[in-house]
Amino acid sequence: MKLQNSCARWVNASLERTWVEGFIEKEEEKFYSHIERTANFMLEFRYGIPRRFYTLLDATYAMGFSKFLLNELGILPAKQFIVDNTPEEFRGSIRKHFAEISEFRSAEVEFIIDGGKIHEEIRKDDHKNRALILGSGWERDIAKETGADLLIISVPVFYRLVLNCGYAGYTGGLRAIEDIYDRVLDTYW
Repeated sequence: MKLQNSCARWVNASLERTWVEGFIEKEEEKFYSHIERTANFMLEFRYGIPRRFYTLLDATYAMGFSKFLLNELGILPAKQFIVDNTPEEFRGSIRKHFAEISEFRSAEVEFIIDGGKIHEEIRKDDHKNRALILGSGWERDIAKETGADLLIISVPVFYRLVLNCGYAGYTGGLRAIEDIYDRVLDTYW
């Protein structure tokens, strides 16, 4: 009986794995299909997208968005701020992740929960190129002050109505690209 239950679990796990891998493959195909269809548009406006970005997010969102923005859109990471009071025992692995964000790039990361100190750090930075700030509604003033685009993806969410929006998975990646290019197009009109 134990062997039969064990085999049944293995078969179910194998089927689930097959289903999951198939689902991921279809989602990836859809994602890159959208990217391919908009490639000319994205190239046309590539000079309008921010050259670098700051994150003021929790560790998980900061790592995911940083990798996505660098690898999918070619936006370079400026200083990354982790604002969720990450326990000390996890900070080393997070720093390592940002140090190895890509084969050719690394990103500096700081763990600061004081938004005022983070805004001061951003003010001190060189603002020769347009930047993107990923954070909360509290970053609106620093974005205006520095001429940066703001993508509100963290609470508190002000200045935006959110009914059904998320940035997880391939669909979330497309949504992030839409929202970033929405800000780019806004500067052209």
